[in-house]
Amino acid sequence: MLEGNDVDEAVKILCAEGFPAALASRALTFLPSAFARLHHEPKGIQFPSDYYAGEDAHGRGELSRYDDDPIYQAALRLGTRIAREDEDLLLRFVEISAEDNGIAAARARGLNPTSISTLIHEF
Repeated sequence: MLEGNDVDEAVKILCAEGFPAALASRALTFLPSAFARLHHEPKGIQFPSDYYAGEDAHGRGELSRYDDDPIYQAALRLGTRIAREDEDLLLRFVEISAEDNGIAAARARGLNPTSISTLIHEF
């Protein structure tokens, strides 16, 4: 589904299959993020326990916990299974994550990142 489709297009595809738009958008945001956590944390990069659910939440300083989000938790479970069965598929999702992009950018500047800052996820 990722090949040749951006996130907006993927949301449209999921909606056409019966997913509510908000659920599709949230799932497609959290899959790469959760998969990046599974890939990078064992390598010593710490991920935050909280996130901002959009710019408005960021402006209010209102954090949400990944542990409290059932879609994020489901993405972690799916990623764990995919990591055992098809590491290449997991990496395709990792490579489109904001977290992986930030890690790659830091390394390109000669830095060795050890943690990810709190992110703003737009759904």
